[in-house]
Amino acid sequence: MLLLRLLLLTLCAAFAAIPAHAGDKTLVVGVQAGAASLDVRQATDAASARILRLVTLGLVTLDASQTVVPDAAARIEETNALTYKIWLKPLAYHDGTPLTAQTVKDLYDSIRDPAGTSPLKGLYGVIARIDTPAADELVFTLNKPNPFFWNLLLRPLVHLTPEAEESGVPIGLGPYKVVQIGEVGDVTLVRAPTWQGDQPPLDEIIFKVVPDPLVRLLKLRHGELDLVQNDIPDVFYDYGIAHGLKGVTGEAATYTYIGFNLQDTVTGNPAVRDALAYAINKKVMMDTLLGGRARPARSVLPEGSPAFWGAPEVPYDPLKAAEILERAGFKKGPDGTRLRLTFSVTNNPSILLMAQVLQAQLGDVGIDLKIAGSEWGTFYGNIKKGNFQLFLLSWVGLFQPDFLQYVFHSSMVPPAGANRGRYINAEMDKLIDALMTEPDAAKRDVLAVKVQQLQAKDRIYLPLWRRDHLVLMRPQVTGYTPALDGGYDALLHTDIQP
Repeated sequence: MLLLRLLLLTLCAAFAAIPAHAGDKTLVVGVQAGAASLDVRQATDAASARILRLVTLGLVTLDASQTVVPDAAARIEETNALTYKIWLKPLAYHDGTPLTAQTVKDLYDSIRDPAGTSPLKGLYGVIARIDTPAADELVFTLNKPNPFFWNLLLRPLVHLTPEAEESGVPIGLGPYKVVQIGEVGDVTLVRAPTWQGDQPPLDEIIFKVVPDPLVRLLKLRHGELDLVQNDIPDVFYDYGIAHGLKGVTGEAATYTYIGFNLQDTVTGNPAVRDALAYAINKKVMMDTLLGGRARPARSVLPEGSPAFWGAPEVPYDPLKAAEILERAGFKKGPDGTRLRLTFSVTNNPSILLMAQVLQAQLGDVGIDLKIAGSEWGTFYGNIKKGNFQLFLLSWVGLFQPDFLQYVFHSSMVPPAGANRGRYINAEMDKLIDALMTEPDAAKRDVLAVKVQQLQAKDRIYLPLWRRDHLVLMRPQVTGYTPALDGGYDALLHTDIQP
């Protein structure tokens, strides 16, 4: 701690000459990594989703009780199990083009194009056709019943134009429009003149990529940044509070886990995954690295969901882990090593520290863990391509049971979906297929529980924790509280004083 304080004091002096950013109603958010893509057909990462929610609307949205309600739609109707009708509000995109049934159809057709590259096309394959009987009316016809179909219409709406395709700048419907995307992932938003709803207090929001958490803290203290949410080491958070910054914490739905390549000859072995589960001391990591601001992650579904099933906690038992490996034929070599694994992570210092702790814990049972750190884009690309043995990631959001199809069904191996571990199990597919066609809500919840139980049994993921949101901000920032799902929606009600 003393070393950290000395380092901070030294660096503070170095930053003393840097002026605060200009703009009375401009708020700068420091982020560890930029959005992977603001193309809504490609965006599957949390950073992209959070920014897009400020930029545009979906046909529908979720209210506080997670119930589907109209958003860009004026009215929605389920005519029968295969037919859904949408009537649109009279809205305009940021380029002045009216929102029409045709512009919406063009977007959804592009997502579900079998020859396209969207990682969402597997989900949207349930749509047989989209008709536009009127300029403000859409009819979605499905090729099979899907009781979760409304969730597919949460996808942000944009106007597809050749200019937007070339620039990568989305043309949305929301209160803010994108005016610049920087080379390193910085994104600048300004208030959209086409927005007819309640006007947000901020004129401009800048998402500034600052990879190093210590530099983010220093820039925050010296006015180059106004707000940082998460990616904050616990000791930095406490230091910031002690030195004049405002801090806010909040419970998070973020599910952090270790994922496995199940097609790999080593991590595809159930005994190896079982041994890892017993070899990791999660409590020590939560109490020390996360400052006690975390709780065990027991399901990708939120605790409040009627479909939630919490997997039992696996006790820390390194002796049992070693026994499992021994029985599976992983004998100790002359140097005490039973097997070697490569652990893919981002080069975020906090994540690297977690990886080093895991490396030490697994070393105690004879597992030589090589840490392969890389910048976010390279890391995320490798995960989608299957270039890994095991990795550390988080699912961010409040998911409903249909999410289980996206991550565990064999048809959802990338690029069709997010079954990144390449998990293939006919029993799982059968359960999910039944879940995705069951009309009775109570029976769907039972099926979702069975999916979660099979997930835990096969250790598709090794769940770690749900870490609380940590927000540091300058005293001039008012009205910001972190959302349970980690979104930046509160920026629509946030102000900054001169």
